[in-house]
Amino acid sequence: FAIFVVMAAEAEMKPKAGTREEWAFWVMEIVFTVFFAIELTVNAFSTLFWEFAMSGWNWFDTLVIGSAILTQTNTIEASGLVHLRLLRAFRVLRFFNRLPSLRKIIVALYASLPAMSNAMGLTFMVLAMYSVMGVSL
Repeated sequence: FAIFVVMAAEAEMKPKAGTREEWAFWVMEIVFTVFFAIELTVNAFSTLFWEFAMSGWNWFDTLVIGSAILTQTNTIEASGLVHLRLLRAFRVLRFFNRLPSLRKIIVALYASLPAMSNAMGLTFMVLAMYSVMGVSL
């Protein structure tokens, strides 16, 4: 959650190059990368290789953390890899698998989408009718 807040603050502030704010966000980026790399390493060594390799979330984490390390160490040209670091905000989605009550809420929201789209369509039609009537008067 903290990475999401920091990324949102950085996008809102848009710090200029060479300022203290840019340096502070760079330090936070390094801290998050180190923290996530340690977490991934502990996860890899605490489970069996096949169990670790068969999880899609572990592949996702490896891709995101690997791209962050490569871009921060300037080992390769960071043209598209910088944007992969933004995917770290989606790590929050892992909680949906671990918390059954949160999963129930997400499933209920997903199941309500057809009914909500019908209500939105009806509201749009009523709004369109009143718009035509208002222009005609």
